[in-house]
Amino acid sequence: MKITTAGIFGVLFLTMASSVAAQRSGVSRLAGTWDAVVTPRVCSTGAPITTFKAAYIFSPGGTFSGVSSGTGSGGRGREQLGVWKHVEGDQYRFRIKAYLFNSAGVVTSYQIVTHDAVLDDDALIWSSTGDSRTFSMDGVQINVGCSTIVAERIEEP
Repeated sequence: MKITTAGIFGVLFLTMASSVAAQRSGVSRLAGTWDAVVTPRVCSTGAPITTFKAAYIFSPGGTFSGVSSGTGSGGRGREQLGVWKHVEGDQYRFRIKAYLFNSAGVVTSYQIVTHDAVLDDDALIWSSTGDSRTFSMDGVQINVGCSTIVAERIEEP
């Protein structure tokens, strides 16, 4: 098979064009590192219960990692792993899993947090709403809660 210069440039052009189209359509605009403020809320009224800070990383390809200063993790930050996807426009959905520990550092349960996020036009701030479901280690749901998050992109120095 003979590869020509025109063929190589054609492939490069198509790759770059699809990347630009993906960015414009919002697919990769959420990717990056974010400072977040999480506000657990009373589901029935929306009243805030407390707030805590978190740091989130949305990686290209749809994986998520984060750590929060929320309670319930044996005196240390709550590590979180999950997935995210582009829904349409500036709308995204993510799902996070975090293990909860008692004060002795023994795992007692886990949470699944699901949120729908909206990214601003400049891709510098997003906000989201969703729920948090807590499960015993044998998978029985023991609690449900609601929360909102507002996050600001951590930009390069």
